[in-house]
Amino acid sequence: MHIHTRETEFIYVIDGELTEYVGDATLTVQTGGFVFMPRNVPHTFAVDGTGEARAFLISAPNGFERVFSDHPTAD
Repeated sequence: MHIHTRETEFIYVIDGELTEYVGDATLTVQTGGFVFMPRNVPHTFAVDGTGEARAFLISAPNGFERVFSDHPTAD
């Protein structure tokens, strides 16, 4: 679990199944599902099912994407 003090996050599940933990709630989210994760509320997720999952993450306000672009990736 982690908390964002600045950003609100949204996750749209493109394919597969996720379990989202938002505050005290545990949500099973399948393909086409959408989850709102407000700032200052602990949250995390796990991939469920027998395969992989793909999801689209939206963060507001902007700037959170730098967390990913500022870190080099392994080749």
